[in-house]
This record gives sequence, C-alpha cells and structure tokens, in this order.
Amino acid sequence: MKKIYTKNKIIYIYKREDERESKKREKERKKEREKERKRERKKEKERKK
Repeated sequence: MKKIYTKNKIIYIYKREDERESKKREKERKKEREKERKRERKKEKERKK
C-alpha cells in the first residue's frame, strides 16, 4: 500500500474503502430480504392449501 502524506488523499482513500464496505453490506441485506420474502411466500402458499 502506498503512503500518501496529504491528509485529503488519505481521507479520500478511507472514504473509498468505506464505500466498498457499504456496497457489500447493501448486497448482503438485499439477499437477506429476498430470503425473507421467499419464506413469506411459502408460508402464504401453505396457508392457502
């Protein structure tokens, strides 16, 4: 990893890393939501039967 001595650049790098992390978290949340929806659908189908 490069050492950058200007504060602004270092802060920028941290921000980029945070963005990546937040994107990963968003993807994980979406997957969890999809799983929940599928479970709900299954329950609804079983109730109808």
